[in-house]
Amino acid sequence: LLQKAKIDKELTGIKICRKAPTITHLFFADDSLVFCKANKQEAEKLKRILKVYEEATGQLINMDKSSVLFSKNTLPSVKSEVCQAMGSIKQVEQGKYLGLPMVISRSKEQVFGFVRNSIDKKLKGWRNKLLSQAGKEIMIKAVAMAMPTYTMSCFRLTNKMCKEISSKMADYWWGDADGKKKLHWISWKKLTAKRSNGGMGFKDLKLFNKALLAKQIWKLITQPNLLVSRVLKEKYYPKQSLFNGKVPQNASWIWQSLAGVRKELQEGIRRKIGNGRGTRIWEDNWIPGTVEGKPTTTRPLGCQLTLVSDLIRHNRWNRVLVFKTFNSQDAERILSIPLSVTGCEDSYFWMHSQAGQYTVHSGYKAWLKAEEKRYTRRKEDAGTSFEGTNSKIWNSLWQQKVSQKLKVFIWKCLHGGLPVKEAIFTRTKLGNPICTGCGEMEETIEHMLLQCAKVKEIWKMAPVQWD
Repeated sequence: LLQKAKIDKELTGIKICRKAPTITHLFFADDSLVFCKANKQEAEKLKRILKVYEEATGQLINMDKSSVLFSKNTLPSVKSEVCQAMGSIKQVEQGKYLGLPMVISRSKEQVFGFVRNSIDKKLKGWRNKLLSQAGKEIMIKAVAMAMPTYTMSCFRLTNKMCKEISSKMADYWWGDADGKKKLHWISWKKLTAKRSNGGMGFKDLKLFNKALLAKQIWKLITQPNLLVSRVLKEKYYPKQSLFNGKVPQNASWIWQSLAGVRKELQEGIRRKIGNGRGTRIWEDNWIPGTVEGKPTTTRPLGCQLTLVSDLIRHNRWNRVLVFKTFNSQDAERILSIPLSVTGCEDSYFWMHSQAGQYTVHSGYKAWLKAEEKRYTRRKEDAGTSFEGTNSKIWNSLWQQKVSQKLKVFIWKCLHGGLPVKEAIFTRTKLGNPICTGCGEMEETIEHMLLQCAKVKEIWKMAPVQWD
């Protein structure tokens, strides 16, 4: 009915720019968004369409749960006229579709505050004392980390917002006593490292946000016929590649968010050559074995070769032309690329997964690895004795056949994350760092667990024999 009304020019729909497809509606299950011109005629037409739908299907539209959102230039008299024509529907300044805000204002904190508040509410609802840190770890990973996922798939959360959410998760994991937060003995940065690298495997929200947004970019370049792909292409990169299009100052926050991850995604993407007609020789990343995937050869003066298909003859590389145009290294790399026998189109290939398809997991893993390398370089001088050691140590720990609670305890021991007297005194300058057991030495983790005279007696009585 909506499509027919659009064809008959009874409903106008919305266009994001002149050549973009017209959109009259977006439907997802019972969440519906309908676009039309703000006038009485179109409002009445829409009301009639809904009435016909109700009579045909028996599904009654609940006007109390529906609302109308006007563009900011609409006159107050027009607004009241449209609301009356729709059966006294309520007017809102900020609507939501699929749980996401429809209007993104300059104050991102205000718009996305609901993400932080909902996570905070959920964490406060879980009773802290009833769970060990191993239990809290599961709750954070399975529930709290999943809550902002949909929002982060479409929008880039501010750095401040990511820090606040991470801080709330860290507070919950370390717990509290008598309403006061306990000290965080190990940084959140270490907690977000992979388990095999000495971390706890919590998500770094900033990198996870980037990986989710990159998935949308991958969808735009690999599925250009989708409605969202056609709309965004006409608006932001009508005549050039998605990776080269400039971001206008008045671009929507969703496009600014997506454009912010283009470069990093492009670094991990290569063109997979089919017939070579869709890949440019000098601009695109298509040669394996080079840092950027582009030729290391300087383009010869007066060279007319533009597309990779210019280097192909009868479904085979033109060896003479390749060696004539490129240096020997580039030429060998090009000739090693297999060509399509059927002449299929060129496509994109993601280097960090075996299948060549981008996934959020593979993107997050690749960027976390790069981030950990940078972090390790910065911390090499000031790192603890266990930092940056062989992953076999950590893998061995997590494979032990003991409870998760014990594994977390040992993990904290190895990272110096237990509240022993020496650590408390160093951090807060409160109390006495001397061990109360023997009264002779400072109470470090090693002293408390292995070296204290009283502890040694306990080890002798224990049925565990070890060196």
